[in-house]
Amino acid sequence: TAQAINRDSLRSAIETAMARSDWAAIDRAAAALRAATQAAPGRSDAWLQYDLAYALHRRASALIIEDRARDARTMLEEAVAAAGRARTLGGGAAAQALEGAVTGQLAGATGGLGHGRASLRLLDEAVAAAPNDPRVAMLNGITRVNAPAFAGGGAARGEAELRRALRLFETDRSATPLPTWGRVDAHI
Repeated sequence: TAQAINRDSLRSAIETAMARSDWAAIDRAAAALRAATQAAPGRSDAWLQYDLAYALHRRASALIIEDRARDARTMLEEAVAAAGRARTLGGGAAAQALEGAVTGQLAGATGGLGHGRASLRLLDEAVAAAPNDPRVAMLNGITRVNAPAFAGGGAARGEAELRRALRLFETDRSATPLPTWGRVDAHI
């Protein structure tokens, strides 16, 4: 379908832009996804909602690295909402894990303890629902590495989950419309 072709090309554009640190390209992809999710068919498409959250997550991550957390906040709030819509529309554990990871980024950007708790709860539920999904494990691992130990995070727990994600990626055969990204992230 036209949506699947658009989705695949935008996903590829986001990954290429990330590799090149081409933030303008990610902004264009996010704008295209935002428009697609506001049109009638896109409002009920879990994977277009997911991709919007994913694009915003990628862009906000770059802003946080640039020490521009304040600029990332609005983007992260939009990403949390889009991932939540994706989950509600049938995106399952994959969407819930992205929602949890982005909520964790929002906690880091705002210092919000409530966001941190919500993040880890969403991730725990996603892992329980899809224990063999490598993207769920990867997002859980990255979030745990960055979460404080007293809250259920820490380097040891996060690293163990990232190693588990790498093992799961060895046999991952996800295909559109499911997300296919994350192997490189788990290695990094």
